[in-house]
Amino acid sequence: MLLFTAYSPVGHSIHICSMVTFVVGDEDVVLPNFELESYRFTERALTILKAVGHGIANFEDKAKLSAALTDLQTAHYPIPLQDKRLTAQHFRVSVFRL
Repeated sequence: MLLFTAYSPVGHSIHICSMVTFVVGDEDVVLPNFELESYRFTERALTILKAVGHGIANFEDKAKLSAALTDLQTAHYPIPLQDKRLTAQHFRVSVFRL
């Protein structure tokens, strides 16, 4: 979701273009169009951000930092990193989503 706010005392004209279909409107119009995938993405992002915060909070303690970095790795990539093909595919897809 992108919140776009424009203010102009004289007037404004805004053109929004995209290669994919999208919905423009207030929250009541836009929110019903979100799919469960969007909610899963949000939950996943929150889990990763909490793990980053945990790493920052435990930066000075080497033992706790190691555990926090392991938690971050698990949050970001829950599949074990032994499968090189899946690892490469995961990070290729992650870069495109960012």
